[in-house]
Amino acid sequence: MGLPELLGPKSSLTRTQLESLQSYGAVMRHELRLKEAAAQRVGGAVTIGSYYRTVQQARENLRKSIAAVVVGITLGLVRLEDVRRLLELVSKAQEGLPEDEEERFAQLIEVLLQKLVV
Repeated sequence: MGLPELLGPKSSLTRTQLESLQSYGAVMRHELRLKEAAAQRVGGAVTIGSYYRTVQQARENLRKSIAAVVVGITLGLVRLEDVRRLLELVSKAQEGLPEDEEERFAQLIEVLLQKLVV
């Protein structure tokens, strides 16, 4: 299980949206075709249109989440430096976090997220 699966439940993304974004990333990297991604969805194959709508909804949720962080910063409820540190930490983890440490790292991220908002 990777960080997206561990942290996904703490986000505004549904499980289906998270799964769709993951497979859409493979589509964007030309590792998978759109039709294959739609056919491989957990819970059963869906039409390309339905799959793409789910991807669009997930992308919109990501945009809204980023906007919420910006609002928090402008209101003084979230410190920009804390967000930078968090993003740097996540970036370093993506470069080479041992699989057996992912759950512990996700717990650390959860604690940091709790303290991030004043």
